Amino acid sequence: MSDFCPEILIVGNPLWETTLIYDQLPNQSNMQSRGLEAFLETALETREDTGGSAANVGVHFSQWGFQVAQVGRVGTDTPSVKARERMAHYGIHDALVKEEGRKLKTSAICRQQDEDQGYFCAWIPVRAVTPVVLEDIPSEWVFGAQWLHLDRVSELGVQLARTRHEVGKRTSLDLHMCPNRPAAQERLDAILPFLDLLQISSSAMEGLCSRWGIDCAPEALLRVLERPDHWVWATLGEKGAFGFSGNSTVVHQPTHVKNGVVDSTGAGDSFVATMIRCRLMGMSMVEALEKASLYAVSTCHGIGALGAFPLGEWKESSGH
Repeated sequence: MSDFCPEILIVGNPLWETTLIYDQLPNQSNMQSRGLEAFLETALETREDTGGSAANVGVHFSQWGFQVAQVGRVGTDTPSVKARERMAHYGIHDALVKEEGRKLKTSAICRQQDEDQGYFCAWIPVRAVTPVVLEDIPSEWVFGAQWLHLDRVSELGVQLARTRHEVGKRTSLDLHMCPNRPAAQERLDAILPFLDLLQISSSAMEGLCSRWGIDCAPEALLRVLERPDHWVWATLGEKGAFGFSGNSTVVHQPTHVKNGVVDSTGAGDSFVATMIRCRLMGMSMVEALEKASLYAVSTCHGIGALGAFPLGEWKESSGH
């Protein structure tokens, strides 16, 4: 492992995810309480894959030709074995720590046929795999990887982002939810100065605006989060994306609408992956938002977060 250093480093445990298409969606509470197996037979179509937002970002970069490694933990159950197999299929360097007798978190994305709507369920098993710790990550990767991407706020994430910031290395965070517990809020406050890119979901935006007592509007929030030479943006579904890169203007990027959208589950992962790549290429935020919007929509034509990859243009270009 010491002879290899990834360009893109993903830190976080994978999960095993099943996407199900229904002509009539089952009740979400029933799905959550009874489990996936009870509803498999009534699905019109299913697709299984490795999952987790950070892992999905890694898959995009691997398909683009970057060297990607994921550090996380898996168990010895069937979902753990399948997740590792799929990661190998996508060309991601396996740096996962196996914990004997433990099990991987599983999830389900349930979608209505011919409509881009549905819900998400997740199940944490008894004796679930434990979180990543610093000792799991080769130190040369912490200092050597071009980019570190995180999809959750943790004490380890704060430590990694701070360490990399001190040596001029870049880190991004995809913030899906606003932390509710005081300790988690403190960790979010602690990591913000060390981030180069921050993506905020509509749910996270609402939570942050409420917490800070400001208008629930991207313009107000993004200015609060302003950092020199940092990119921060909010993805708001059909309302598009709003970005801010340290000047006085908030940029609005409308959503590109295309026919044939099947499942928008992984659009946010596609979006942040593109923004990271554009930053590495030296593009402006305006250019990056346009590129990310186009790419995110183009990845919504397959079932599941990793169901469609129209990578021809970038895959064929030289130098990534």
